[in-house]
Amino acid sequence: MSSPIRDAAVASRELSGGRSSAGAFTFKMFHGPEGLADLRDSWDRLVTGLPNPGFMQFYSWHDGYMRALEAEPRSVRFLVASSADAPVGIFALKSSWRRVAGVPVRTLEIPTHPHSLLCDFVLSPDAQGAALLAALVEHLHALHDVPWEVLVMPGLLETSSAWSALCASPNSRIVSDEVRRCHYVLCRDFEDRLGTKARAQLRKKRERLAGLGTLSLEVAERPDDVARATADFIAVEGSGWKTSAGSAIRCDPRLVEFYQSVAAGFAARGAAQITLLRLDGRCIAGQYGLRGGRSLYLLKIGYDEEYATMSPGQVLRDWSLRENAARGAIDEVNFGTPTAERWHPESYAVFEAMAFRRSLRGHVAYVAVRAKRALRPAYRRWADRWARLRRGTGSQRESGASTE
Repeated sequence: MSSPIRDAAVASRELSGGRSSAGAFTFKMFHGPEGLADLRDSWDRLVTGLPNPGFMQFYSWHDGYMRALEAEPRSVRFLVASSADAPVGIFALKSSWRRVAGVPVRTLEIPTHPHSLLCDFVLSPDAQGAALLAALVEHLHALHDVPWEVLVMPGLLETSSAWSALCASPNSRIVSDEVRRCHYVLCRDFEDRLGTKARAQLRKKRERLAGLGTLSLEVAERPDDVARATADFIAVEGSGWKTSAGSAIRCDPRLVEFYQSVAAGFAARGAAQITLLRLDGRCIAGQYGLRGGRSLYLLKIGYDEEYATMSPGQVLRDWSLRENAARGAIDEVNFGTPTAERWHPESYAVFEAMAFRRSLRGHVAYVAVRAKRALRPAYRRWADRWARLRRGTGSQRESGASTE
């Protein structure tokens, strides 16, 4: 799938956002968990109007994050943009700091976490995204009690509202980089992409598992079922090496609360899907999914390592893809990260973008970033040349040693 950044080779642009554009919107700021709670009705109405919202745009996702993962909840602000007294945009921003190209700067960042890899703003399709984003920056620039030099937007999927708004801003002072890929498969053709050999291998693994007992697939979507299935998923996800390494969800009570809270919030609106593979009733694999529009995002998968040689995770993924394709409610299954190569997936680009404030420190950071980007090709050429030289020197030494 094509992306504006790939087509136009967007690298660095200046976000000017004239005052006339800023004047078309009004902004109101809300702080921390209490401010988020005050926004719930407006947030839900705005997301309902989106044609294909991502899971990271839902109120329940941010509510779960604020409840469990944010160490400094009061550092998070929610800015609501309105036009003609109707909300048209919601921007979650956290005050922080980081070094940008070696320059220490104060930042406003979309809240993120290792368990929250994709981010976005909530922008009404009726609002002009580029003008709204420009108005946001103008509003932030005028706030004297909110210190910042760089607006950081990590984890932007190329189909996200924020990224589309950035790409539509021709006069933007933005530095953006593709940071990774995000794989997805379309339900209508995933089996064709799988290939004959891979289909036969998965069928054989499924038959091997079925030979051990009664194999069944459970798809939990109703609130009560989701609560129980989430507990089973967390248990199986932490049944092996992840617990020993301390990286399993159940090793951190905050992560347990986060995944349970988010699952409950999404299930209440029919947008959670926890899928379990059971053998004689015992959960041997599970995946944690959230729906946004006609897309299903699989955020986590885990399996019982006792059955690792039979690939229960792959069997579960294949079975759930078939189930969703047959039901017809999902068009696309997004894996969130580079994964699922067996299905020859397509991929989206994921970007990090930074908008620089028109201030002394913001300008210094912007110039430093531009200089670093300009020098990057020369550095890579130098590094390659140095590596070849070292390899050549090493070969000469080995040759001399063998001669002796």
